[in-house]
Amino acid sequence: VSYNGGAEGADSVAFSRLVTTKVLEEGESLLSLDAQVDRNLGPSQSISLMGTRSVMCVPLRDEGRLFGLVYVDNTIVT
Repeated sequence: VSYNGGAEGADSVAFSRLVTTKVLEEGESLLSLDAQVDRNLGPSQSISLMGTRSVMCVPLRDEGRLFGLVYVDNTIVT
């Protein structure tokens, strides 16, 4: 899996670098029910390009050590 800045390809996964960086730096879970207008996310090119509507990102820890993230997003407008 490779990161390609939000563009989709055959061997890549698209995600918002802004969201993952924010969670990694702050160490707190993030949930946005409308990422297109969420002021906490600010302007994000990847969110706009991918059409992300809702997003959740949770840090994974073991004994205080951060070892990964769970990232889920959705482009469906409700």
